[in-house]
Amino acid sequence: MAGSPHFASENPIARVLPLLDVPHLDRPFDYSVPTDLSDTAQPGVRVRVTFHGRQVDGYVLERCAQSDFPGKLTPIRKVTSPHPVFTGSYRELVEWTAHRYAGTIADVIRLAIPPRVARVDKEEIPATRVPDVLKSVDADLSCDLLAEESRAAWGRYRWGTSMVAALPRGGVRAAWQLLPHEDLAARACDLITVARAAGGSVLILVPDQYDLDPLYNDIVQRLGDTGIAALSAASGQAPRYRNWLYAFYGVVDVVIGTRGAAFTPLRNLHTVLMVDDGNDIYADLHAPYPHLRDVLAHRAESTGANFLAAGWSCSVAMSYRVEEGWAHYLQPEHSELKKELPRITAPGDSDKALERDPLARAARIPHTAFRAVKAALERNEPVLFQVPRRGYIPTLVCGNCREPARCRHCGGPLGLSRSTNAEGASIPVCRWCGTPEPRFTCQHCGSHTLRAATKGAGRTAEELGRAFPGFPVVLSYGDERKERIAAGPMIVVSTPGSEPVAPSGYGAVVLLDPWALTQRPDLSADEDTLRLWCNAVRLVRPFSQGGEAIIAGEPRHPLIQGLIRWDPVGVAERLCAERESALLPPSRHFIAIDGPFSAVKDFVSDVTAEVSVDTLGPIELPVFESLPASCADSGEEPLRMLLRDNGDNFDDILSEVRKISRYRSAKTKNIPVRIHVDPTRIG
Repeated sequence: MAGSPHFASENPIARVLPLLDVPHLDRPFDYSVPTDLSDTAQPGVRVRVTFHGRQVDGYVLERCAQSDFPGKLTPIRKVTSPHPVFTGSYRELVEWTAHRYAGTIADVIRLAIPPRVARVDKEEIPATRVPDVLKSVDADLSCDLLAEESRAAWGRYRWGTSMVAALPRGGVRAAWQLLPHEDLAARACDLITVARAAGGSVLILVPDQYDLDPLYNDIVQRLGDTGIAALSAASGQAPRYRNWLYAFYGVVDVVIGTRGAAFTPLRNLHTVLMVDDGNDIYADLHAPYPHLRDVLAHRAESTGANFLAAGWSCSVAMSYRVEEGWAHYLQPEHSELKKELPRITAPGDSDKALERDPLARAARIPHTAFRAVKAALERNEPVLFQVPRRGYIPTLVCGNCREPARCRHCGGPLGLSRSTNAEGASIPVCRWCGTPEPRFTCQHCGSHTLRAATKGAGRTAEELGRAFPGFPVVLSYGDERKERIAAGPMIVVSTPGSEPVAPSGYGAVVLLDPWALTQRPDLSADEDTLRLWCNAVRLVRPFSQGGEAIIAGEPRHPLIQGLIRWDPVGVAERLCAERESALLPPSRHFIAIDGPFSAVKDFVSDVTAEVSVDTLGPIELPVFESLPASCADSGEEPLRMLLRDNGDNFDDILSEVRKISRYRSAKTKNIPVRIHVDPTRIG
């Protein structure tokens, strides 16, 4: 082909990865490069090619002189985008994610690179701000750069000053427990200042648009908008794609975004700040279902960047990384916590409290809560009630003591199956191992009775309106979420995670029906519950200003004790140890295989024939989860089986799962299955 008048004279072959939907075609194919495309069809650019008679997009991986393909090569049809984005470390990140989550590179590209906008591709790229390489910096640079107020703010954390001094060199990894009233925007500006001095860039990830807008605005107000971009689906296709390209070319050196911004190709990535990393919104809902905490941790590790997972609680995953030595804790000094926390109590948490209110532990809204709410309203301060929303996964609890109903075989949560007994009643079944439990016995009180645990918020708002007449009642939930409220006395009833910000903080917060959160069947129910409680309590004024937080639950419950002591790190460490002893994540990896039972069974059999792996199930799919259409056409009931590694063979299992996925994909008679590595909800 070399020397042909119709094709490039130098390296006339392009290896192209077409963006196809099937695993067995997730590999490069050789195409010829026409003469008129020789200068533009360079590695990393997006092209249009013909594949089996249809036009598909793809990326050029490399140009070469020869091809091993014996037949005639099809020419590239056109270069659809001239920007060489899919190269180097960015390509490595995408390929690593595909392997880590047993998916296809094409699927990860769809998550990582926003849809192109033709008119944006034609725009001129402004001058770059970021140098080609990071500067060599002095160890004391950060301390010299930051104002005295900022240095004092970092000094409120144990080892905070020494951590900041280490930031310029990179490689800092921390599970950062924020002070309740920490000025997150100010601390983010400190990180940006240090990174810019080192010639680096900063990536800040937040859970959703409600978090993104105020943080972005606060940072821009302090530093100006030059070089700072917000990246989210709400930005619109053209601004999102433009800012993504600006990050690639170094025009932008700070990106603040939601989930989709995790793969932004920032030049000289220096610092990654992930806010509220325990939020399950970071577990992507699209194949191959990556968890962005792992993606960002890998980015930081592979580039030498700093990685800070910041939150008012502590995730078990970060606690495990600390235990492994990969990261360290950055926690507030106890004296600083005391200045900012409200008084946190649970009704009946002392003998004196029980004497004053003997029914405190049984009441849904105990007298102490009414008293605190009334006092706050009389001070013209708003109060917050957190009420679990309707629709939380229905779980089973003991009908006598309300402790979660657990499987006697594996300790997993019990739920109602679709199967029934001779009397027509649903049979309890373990959502983790699938074992039926026809005769339940509570491990705590010995009762054989079960009941469902669910609660809602609307009726609570009505009851509170009648209990405190004359004060407005505001509901915040789902699509009706309020970002902020006005100053003044009012009652705010919010579902977890939808709490609006009050201008000067709430006078009181009451956490209702805590058992509806703790008794969910998710593996992460406990850590997520404490995270939601902490995120609500941190909105309350300090106790020195009269702030109170009341949780209407059993005061001896370990999670409630963790909240009262404000010890999310201790709770995370305990949960981490419990999971490790039970062979559960994060110390072990789970891979869920979902689909029609016959297909799932065949897939799992193929894996176990080649590699040592524990299997659990079959079990029903988690409530509210459904299969993609491609996995659900057989008419069979969808089920799940779980693969568990033995602690040191996870990579071997991943490789085998990907190999079998590609093999089965090539056989048209095989029904596809869904592969989900380390799902946040096991069953």
